[in-house]
Formats: sequence, C-alpha cells, structure tokens
Amino acid sequence: MDPPLHLPRLLRTVSLTLLDSILLLHLRQRLSQAQVRGERCVISRLQLEQYLASFERSTSKDSAGFAKRMNASIDQDGQA
Repeated sequence: MDPPLHLPRLLRTVSLTLLDSILLLHLRQRLSQAQVRGERCVISRLQLEQYLASFERSTSKDSAGFAKRMNASIDQDGQA
C-alpha cells in the first residue's frame, strides 16, 4: 500500500471567486500528481491562463472582463 500523501490543507479564511476556487483546486491537483511521481510541480502563467480560459462562457461578450478577472486570480493566488 502506498504511503499517504501529505498535501497542504486548504483552509477557507477569505471569500474566493469561482476562478480563485478553480485555480486553487487545479494547482492542488497538479501538486499531488507531481508528488506521486516524485517531481517538482512547475506551472507557467501561460498554462494557467489556458486552463482558466476553458471556463469562460461561450456566450460571454466580455472577453476583456474575463481576462481581467483571470489575471486577478492568478496574481492573487501567486502571492499566497
């Protein structure tokens, strides 16, 4: 049996936007996958932007607004 993974706990101390939540869950998943393989987890900003872009509504007419919210989520979570 594999030893249990020791991942950082996700404690909610602030309100998160939908994009913040999606980004943090994605990063946590990537971290756990890297740890299983014994690798470092390195993700570029472009990879994050491409991943989050898939959550933009296809009917949205405000691409600039979505890009602004996406960048705010990446910048905020990158400082945490």
